[in-house]
Amino acid sequence: MKSQSAEGFSDASLRGTWLMSATLKPYVKFGGPQVGSGKLRFDGYGNVSGKVVNFGVPGDLKGTYHVDSDGTGTIDYATAAPSNVVNKGQTRFRIVSADELEFQSKDSPNRDWASAATVIESKDNGVIGTLRRVPPQ
Repeated sequence: MKSQSAEGFSDASLRGTWLMSATLKPYVKFGGPQVGSGKLRFDGYGNVSGKVVNFGVPGDLKGTYHVDSDGTGTIDYATAAPSNVVNKGQTRFRIVSADELEFQSKDSPNRDWASAATVIESKDNGVIGTLRRVPPQ
């Protein structure tokens, strides 16, 4: 499957199942810890859903996404935990290849390391990570 057409990327570029791994920006230099994981399904039409575990709490994720023609985009989501607590958020992403994308919280100025004080000061939740496509079976 091609991820980029002659016109560029589109919502269809993410169609399929992807595995998520996320960490906090203040720990990027040190290789961890992983604070989020999950399996997400992108429908190719701008809808995403899946099961995630964030900070040890499982949840159901539902949301929408949009891919710009340059391979960047956003995901708006809500994650519902078993306790009925719903967390909403937005991430920015960049398609790295047909099988990988990098994401970060919406307010992050870059993917580089940042101190905890900088993250707090910028009101950024400091989450960054990758999504890797699960090959079709």
